Amino acid sequence: MSAISAIIFDIGNVLITWDPKNLYKKLIADKQELDWFCSEVVTLDWHTHHDAGLSMQEGIKNLITQYPDYADEIAAFDTRWAETIGDPVEGMLDLMQQLSAKNIPMFAITNYSAEKYPEFEQDFPFADHFTDVIVSGREGIVKPSPEIYKLAIERFGIIPHKTLFIDDRAENIHSAAKFGIQGHVFSSSDILAKELKTLKLL
Repeated sequence: MSAISAIIFDIGNVLITWDPKNLYKKLIADKQELDWFCSEVVTLDWHTHHDAGLSMQEGIKNLITQYPDYADEIAAFDTRWAETIGDPVEGMLDLMQQLSAKNIPMFAITNYSAEKYPEFEQDFPFADHFTDVIVSGREGIVKPSPEIYKLAIERFGIIPHKTLFIDDRAENIHSAAKFGIQGHVFSSSDILAKELKTLKLL
């Protein structure tokens, strides 16, 4: 691996935990119904349209027409969005602070609704470390589309083979690798810290 001069982070389930069940276990008591609702109604495929630029209002309106008996629960995906977000991923803020102290440029590429991203910036100190961020909902492009990595290279001014991309989804890492960007499939801050030490970044 080439010497790394910049790092790109994913956000969801790398810096902060995210799972709609964090919200819906408060609204749906029956576990079987809860599992069905989260796997068949408020699905990742459905939510990805918001990450690609569809407004929450439009996405929710469309879904309610399919599942009118769950109108209140579906609407809560927007009005109680903050409750889908869990705790910060343990150890990650500390790692970012260490990297910042060494003046390592840090960026982010995130599949995130344009409407909801400002809440992340407001609520979590991770955002203060980013030199720049590509938010999929603002661009109308979602990972793992090659176009989002092409945009990152141009906008961030990075050298791909000297950049480490940290994401919890292997398909996103593989897509970025086609442009020469180095990758780390995230599983824990401890494992990431070991790799950063191997790369002499910590």
